[in-house]
Amino acid sequence: MPYDYTEPRGGGLYIIWLSDTHYYGGRTRSYTRRWRSHLRQLQAGTHDNARMQNTFNKYGQFRPEVLCKLKPSEHQEAEQEWLDANYRTAGCVNLSPYACGGCDGHTEKTRAKMSKTRSTRPDLVRKARASLIRNTRPPGVPLTPTHREAISTALSGRKQDPEVVARRAESNRGQKRSEETRQRMSEAAKQRCVEHPLSHSEDTKALISRQQRGRVWINNGKKNRRVWPEEAETLVDSSSMQSGK
Repeated sequence: MPYDYTEPRGGGLYIIWLSDTHYYGGRTRSYTRRWRSHLRQLQAGTHDNARMQNTFNKYGQFRPEVLCKLKPSEHQEAEQEWLDANYRTAGCVNLSPYACGGCDGHTEKTRAKMSKTRSTRPDLVRKARASLIRNTRPPGVPLTPTHREAISTALSGRKQDPEVVARRAESNRGQKRSEETRQRMSEAAKQRCVEHPLSHSEDTKALISRQQRGRVWINNGKKNRRVWPEEAETLVDSSSMQSGK
């Protein structure tokens, strides 16, 4: 592995430094196995903890340390004490304040239920992961292409409630985008055209040609327009009157 750290034997509490200020804490029966699992998922961009994944993507650091070695029976209580002291503090990327889950906390019944859900309801699992990705990444950390694809896959085919659509339309009605926003949108559109050039099919070209056949170009003093001949004279006269000619 490209990260330099010692893999100790045994298990207990550990902490993984993902930057000089960002960290994740957990418990395990085997430091070696658990750390390798974390690193493998982070490098593949598939880690279940979106905060860990985004922080790793941004800083590229993976430095695990042993907090204390414990007997398996002591793991959960010790982790809960650690979470009580660190959850939601600056830099902590743990998703849950509870130690009841994780590698040691689920009962056989719960593990069987989770396994059944993963195999029978992959859509539900995808949506849950997409929600975590959207809502738990640290401020200022952008979504990775892998995460964007996961969100797109989870939400594909999903129709929004008409009331939600109506409320969003009402909230946006009458609002004008700033010049800076319009400029960014224009640059993004140009970039998309370069990266994904589009061309009309022969049928579409023929349709456009039929629709435009017989129209003429006019200029109203500001811009060119293509109109039907019977409209041209009226529009030109109107433009002349407005300009005082």
